[in-house]
Amino acid sequence: LRPFLDYDYHRNKPPTPTKHPGKNGPLWSPALFNGERNKPNVVSVCALVLDYDHGDLPAEEVVARWAQYEHVLHSTYTPGRWRVVLPYATPITPAQHDIVFAWVSAREGAAIDGGCKDASRMFYLPTCRTDLDVDPVFGYNEGELLDPERIDLPRVAPRSRTSSSPSSNPAPAPTREQT
Repeated sequence: LRPFLDYDYHRNKPPTPTKHPGKNGPLWSPALFNGERNKPNVVSVCALVLDYDHGDLPAEEVVARWAQYEHVLHSTYTPGRWRVVLPYATPITPAQHDIVFAWVSAREGAAIDGGCKDASRMFYLPTCRTDLDVDPVFGYNEGELLDPERIDLPRVAPRSRTSSSPSSNPAPAPTREQT
């Protein structure tokens, strides 16, 4: 597995979306693993990946929400849904990634797919459906790298790495400014 996307490649030569009759294609992960790909084997995570699967947001609005940060946005297999990849300033631990995702969940709400919190998750490279006449969207935004040390993260205890029930998510704690 490649532990990260080659962002210079994306800036200079966006990938050509592959066409598939079904949801499949090449996969990648922002995680580095020690052994097989599973949650306990995640050593570090080099990017925050968000899937905007809910809310019917236009791509321009999603880009505007993350304009401060370096990121790649591309359409997914389902038209009108977007994937945003925000590289971290340095690789972080799975526990730190959980805290960053809690911050994003509080910020973005139900617009994002909560499954992206899983540090061991795999993601499809840009893909298009063969049965629809849609143009793929791919864009790169230059900005600062996402640095958990420089953002006001909530103070939450990360959920157990073995629990996957959405009902076990803790409520976001107040930010440092609120305490």
